[in-house]
Amino acid sequence: MWADAVRDGICDLNPWTNLRLETPKGRKDIDALTEQEIADLADLAAELSGGYGTEARAIILTLAYTGMRPGELCALHRSDVDLDELEVVVQRSLDGTGREKAPKNGLARRVILPSTAAAAIALVPERIGSPYLFHTVRGRRLTKGTLAYFWRNVRAGRVARGGRPIDLYELRHACATMLVERGLNVGDVAFQLGHQDGGRLVMTLYGHPGEDAIRDRLKMAHSPASRTPSVRRSSSA
Repeated sequence: MWADAVRDGICDLNPWTNLRLETPKGRKDIDALTEQEIADLADLAAELSGGYGTEARAIILTLAYTGMRPGELCALHRSDVDLDELEVVVQRSLDGTGREKAPKNGLARRVILPSTAAAAIALVPERIGSPYLFHTVRGRRLTKGTLAYFWRNVRAGRVARGGRPIDLYELRHACATMLVERGLNVGDVAFQLGHQDGGRLVMTLYGHPGEDAIRDRLKMAHSPASRTPSVRRSSSA
């Protein structure tokens, strides 16, 4: 408003020009969780959850290692998970009202299930009469609201032990970063996350590789083992 007033000649000075209010970090500025931090977070969730600890730990590891959205995790059926092939079919999601719908882009996808998450899921007890994999402490279907409540307790516990506060969505960013640091191209990472943009969002928002990992890959690219014999082009007569 003040800028418009200056532009229109109503006043000569905008008193707020040099205020420079601090702005919150966006997704692209997230310091991605490391694998050790994810493991510690899963262990903390288990510790804080008592008899629900096995399921709490599996929820954290599944989100972090598959990159599924919270609504997709809530709607995950036990039959969607193939522990032998280490794959998960993501074919439904929950909206804010608790109704099931297709995933965000409207397409089902089959994603990898790293062994760390698979081992945790294998320990989750089956609830008789329910097709879902994850439930609340009381055995009811997990919703985005109850998942958020669960996460608040984990977040508070982490802060109480000196860690920075983190959002649930950071587990999805951690998944993307782990895949990027393993050398996967952004198109492959986008497939895992359910993006349909060929990797644009991964490059701009989701991939946060650490500088040490970047330097290691650059060194590996120039290592003797990675070099292929050069082929001398013969000149035509």
